[in-house]
Amino acid sequence: MAYNKNEFVLKEGTLQYGSWTNPHLIVPGTNPSASFVATDNLGYIRMGTFKLMITDTFVEYKAQTPHKIIRKDLLERIYKWQFTANQFNAGTMGLMFNMDVDTGVYTLMWIGNDAPVKFRYGYLLSGTKVDGTPFKAAIWDGEIVTEDKSINLIGTDYVDIPIEIQAFEGDTFLSNPNDEHNYGMIFQQESS
Repeated sequence: MAYNKNEFVLKEGTLQYGSWTNPHLIVPGTNPSASFVATDNLGYIRMGTFKLMITDTFVEYKAQTPHKIIRKDLLERIYKWQFTANQFNAGTMGLMFNMDVDTGVYTLMWIGNDAPVKFRYGYLLSGTKVDGTPFKAAIWDGEIVTEDKSINLIGTDYVDIPIEIQAFEGDTFLSNPNDEHNYGMIFQQESS
């Protein structure tokens, strides 16, 4: 692998949530971002905290003594993002805590909704590499699954909100469970 100073990601940029229209129709000749309809920004992302995680679980078949692995098959794949956001607003809080948010003269963020099902959205992370090339990552159908939602309030630094988003199979992919495009993607524009 050759050293290339232009390959580094300079800034993690913004994270938007919304919906993806027909992500299964994305091809290399078109801009994948054109299939994304943003609802709002999730918040500013603290530099150096964004992790794209792919976790695989395998099942093994062993035979003989001593055991030898005869076969190893993929049993489960989880695609997840983990990062720290630095924005304290009603939209982010509603997504994070599954709150009921009422806006008016006062914005009321009601704590206490224990409903197990949270809203799922599409997500688009937009960052930039050192040469100015956009670097993006997508989740077609994600849900915030953060377990520890601790927030450090006022201090000498920005408010930190740890966030974890897990990708689920997009609705448009359910007809083909073997489709390898069903969770999301990472993409960048090729230099001309």
